[in-house]
Amino acid sequence: MSLWHKPASLIEFSDVDVFCQTMQPEGARLDYKGVSFPKDLAKTIAAFANTLGGLIILGVEADTTFNKPIWPPKQGLPAEAGLSERVIQIAQDSIYPPVGIAVSNVIPNDPLPGHVLVVIRVNESREAPHAIDKNRKVYVYDRVENKSEPYELADMDRIQYLLARRQRLVDQRESDLRENLARGQRGMHSSICPIRWISISPVYPWRNVHDQYDCKGFHQQHPLILFAGSPTYQTIVGGSFSLIRRQQEGGAWIPVACSSVSANGTLFGMTYTQETLYDNKTLFRPDGPEERGEMWVNMRNFREMIGQFLGACQEFYSLSKNPPGEIMLSVGMKNALGVLMHDSESGQKTDSEFPDPEYRIDLVLQSQALGLRMPEIQEMYNDIIFAFNANAQMR
Repeated sequence: MSLWHKPASLIEFSDVDVFCQTMQPEGARLDYKGVSFPKDLAKTIAAFANTLGGLIILGVEADTTFNKPIWPPKQGLPAEAGLSERVIQIAQDSIYPPVGIAVSNVIPNDPLPGHVLVVIRVNESREAPHAIDKNRKVYVYDRVENKSEPYELADMDRIQYLLARRQRLVDQRESDLRENLARGQRGMHSSICPIRWISISPVYPWRNVHDQYDCKGFHQQHPLILFAGSPTYQTIVGGSFSLIRRQQEGGAWIPVACSSVSANGTLFGMTYTQETLYDNKTLFRPDGPEERGEMWVNMRNFREMIGQFLGACQEFYSLSKNPPGEIMLSVGMKNALGVLMHDSESGQKTDSEFPDPEYRIDLVLQSQALGLRMPEIQEMYNDIIFAFNANAQMR
């Protein structure tokens, strides 16, 4: 697994070896730091956090002509106690606001006994711009090609540009979500039944994670089926879209769910809640007025949907040369007014109907941690339950 994807705590010498053999040069998202602990580490971390995020490899030199790694190594970073802790302290104490980073364990440099490697992954930060106090002046660093360019804090135009850039990307992410929701509702059969939806996307969708022409093939191999039925796939601008149909009483096939895979790294799906059909026949009655029975949604189905999408998303990003750092997991429901919740795993039920026509819960995660156990997901489950009835205490 690439250094861009693998959880930092699991990185080994073989991972660094494979990466450096590709001879990838330093650039806007990659920096090699060679034979001594770098004095400019704080500004490099801040610059990556302020721009596109990036990877820093301590203990690997870069040649001065092409900025490529010198590998196998001829010199290295001498082993000393507390290297990883020192890196974390710099990110926390030398930069304001502090930058959250992922740091590998200290890795023995096999060709150079007594020398080590440390891999640092910096994500584009939601708290940018990050500044450094240097020689009684405060600087904000921006990453340009393979250099960290300083701007004095007084240079408000540049700082305003960084802030505005992030806001544009956040607005773009929200616009994409609204479009996915609207496209799904246009394509699906009209009904009063509740609609459950999920979206996983980069927090900052500033570049494509995959070529848009690869999305349909991935989509067909990972159908993201949210409803038992027959899926069809089509290429759309920026990715792939699928409708799932189910046979109605009388023989007609009606669309009951949809999903999409986008080149910018977004996986999206929405579906009518199948469990509500036990008491409601509104989707499958060919004519006559809609009838609304009790609307019970099952917490187990939320868990399964989220788990399914996180697994597919992990593989989607692992196949990318440009994986995102932070991702936004959003889960919600439409037509939620009057809905109750139960959990078939615990047998518990809420005793209050949901008071609003829709709801939404957001959670930011690290894309490299998708394959690990994440307590944040359990917190999201608790938040979903709390939205219906805090007294249910479902688990």
